[in-house]
Amino acid sequence: MRILMATMGSGGDLHPFLAVGGVLRRMGHDVALLTNPVYAAQTRAAGVEPMALGEAVTLRGVLERHPDITHPVRGPYVVMRTIMAPMVPEIVRAAAEAIDAWRPDGVLVHPLCMGVAWECERRGLPFAVAALAPSMWMNPRDQLVMPAFRSHAPSPRAVRLDLFMGRLFMRAMLDGPLNRVRRSMGLAARSNVFLEDCRAGVVNLGMWSPVFRGSVEGDPARGEICGFPWHDRNPGQEACAAELGAFLDAGPPPIIFTLGTAVVHTAGGFYRAAVDACHRLGRRGLLLVGEPDYAPDCGNDGRVMAMTYAPYSVVFPRAAAVVHHGGIGTTAQALRAGRPTVVTPAAHDQFDNAARVKRLGCSQTLRLSRVTGAGLAQSLTEVLENPGVAAAAQGLATAIGKEDGATAAAQRLLGAFGGG
Repeated sequence: MRILMATMGSGGDLHPFLAVGGVLRRMGHDVALLTNPVYAAQTRAAGVEPMALGEAVTLRGVLERHPDITHPVRGPYVVMRTIMAPMVPEIVRAAAEAIDAWRPDGVLVHPLCMGVAWECERRGLPFAVAALAPSMWMNPRDQLVMPAFRSHAPSPRAVRLDLFMGRLFMRAMLDGPLNRVRRSMGLAARSNVFLEDCRAGVVNLGMWSPVFRGSVEGDPARGEICGFPWHDRNPGQEACAAELGAFLDAGPPPIIFTLGTAVVHTAGGFYRAAVDACHRLGRRGLLLVGEPDYAPDCGNDGRVMAMTYAPYSVVFPRAAAVVHHGGIGTTAQALRAGRPTVVTPAAHDQFDNAARVKRLGCSQTLRLSRVTGAGLAQSLTEVLENPGVAAAAQGLATAIGKEDGATAAAQRLLGAFGGG
């Protein structure tokens, strides 16, 4: 079969598609990925054919122009209305050109690529949706955490209220501009366009482990929870393997600090606080800082080291604990590694992901805007000195390590497209 995929956003939005695309290629199918051209080299390295969606734009450049992308309240508005909604006509045009060129039997789409599914709808081409995190299904029966101020265990009433308000907000913000594009394509206008697209498709792939979040009544009718997909290689950015190995071998397991590939560009004082926390605890630390100029002063004793990037699958299993922002890909890798975590969410689905791992008993939460060296040290002490947290983390890793979400997703995708 010939499969076209479409995604955009950060590394966390890219990697699941590369994982699934790599499996499809190994099964003998032809796969192309429509995405930001800045990811072309990574896409080719995964064995997938890259196709350009817009101009090559780095995340650093986007975040420098729109730092409020990672704001806990304004972030969704900036992403959806300021950045994505104006891009929809270009996304539709690029999707049409890619479909004409690739002639796919089906399309797998990230909901953020608004308009790709509509082009499939217009042509009668089957499409599937990849929901990367449980929050994308927006199920009122789920214990979903949307606002930053909610506890990690909100009541059903609070969840229903938050979803009601979220739907009103998204409808007011997006239905007008999105329906103008739909009508220009000869398609009928709809209510709650984006939210309904998140739950659409001939199959809707839940790209997370059922251990993280199982099926809940009210999930999409064609929803399938597949397991986490594993992909974390970025050859163009990875630190020197010999230098990394030497540091990991030089002493006790370090605490690893990372803010992924997007939040890292609006880190504020996070990495300085990380160095302070390591000194307070007398622990070694490895800071994954994204860009060389983001590295703080780590001191001269060699106990704390800053590197741009390292594959999480390599370094997380060698950590004493992991401090991260709560992106779904990073959360998955930390769960698979079986290490205690402190999650420092900034915006979007990160609050929900942080709440879920806290409910699973393997993590604490400290909002990024409240991070200090003393606060990090206290949260890390809570997870490192509690044997129950370590036991919960190891138990989850054992279960999640048996899963192969990318293969399960590929098989379900082929079945939905009539290829197996």
